[in-house]
Amino acid sequence: MPKISEIAKIYKRLKGVTPQLKAISRDPELQRIHNGYYRQVPLSFAMNPVRRFPQVWLGRPPYRYPAQRPVKFFLPDLEGKPWWDRDSNSETLENNVDDIRKEFDEVCDRVKKHPQKYLVDKGNWSTFFLYRSGKVEENCRACPRTTQIVESLPLCYKVKSAVYFSVMMPGTEIKPHCGPVNTRLRYHLPIAIDDKAWMRVDEEKRSWKSGECFVFDDSFEHEVQHHGSLPRVVLLVDCWHPALSAPERRCLEQLYADLSVM
Repeated sequence: MPKISEIAKIYKRLKGVTPQLKAISRDPELQRIHNGYYRQVPLSFAMNPVRRFPQVWLGRPPYRYPAQRPVKFFLPDLEGKPWWDRDSNSETLENNVDDIRKEFDEVCDRVKKHPQKYLVDKGNWSTFFLYRSGKVEENCRACPRTTQIVESLPLCYKVKSAVYFSVMMPGTEIKPHCGPVNTRLRYHLPIAIDDKAWMRVDEEKRSWKSGECFVFDDSFEHEVQHHGSLPRVVLLVDCWHPALSAPERRCLEQLYADLSVM
């Protein structure tokens, strides 16, 4: 659990959105959010800090599974599993892979180092963002068909999520880590593959296959290693967790925006 000094900072942020949290607590459609956590502290803490402080200070982390540890937002009532079956979102991506690959080929010389450099144990991991906490207009104009395709999906980029081409060179290793929220599923559409590159989510390793999306919950611990000889390229797309309703999605977008400016 967070230290007392960290709990104080989190409380200050939550206190700033108390009216929103009270409205959430009264809405039957938003109880999964009311029962949620922000940085391992219950969202309800701000409304009754004296009563809830012993639970926050002495309680265990709220996670249901040892490998699932999102540090930003956690809704314990959402279904959680490391790997998910392919679905209509992955089908849309797979059916348009040729158009997407063509546009990547046109911008591949414009990739930049991944901003999370601390995750790279060794090697080279680069990106070309279409969405990163908002639309990257210049990059989307360079990939109009890809942008059109992903915008037909239930994107959740306003809640700590993104859409980007991810390029991993041979010899690259990404440290085990957990994504910040469990309110999304992450899709990997293979653009260029090497069967000696693999991803582990929780305890299961998989290698990318041509024409088949990965669908996984990145709030579970995951890592990537590339021991092949060819670049591995995927289009990474974050979409809403399928169990979240439209009101819950709108609420999470507004709550995250409000907390981010505190």
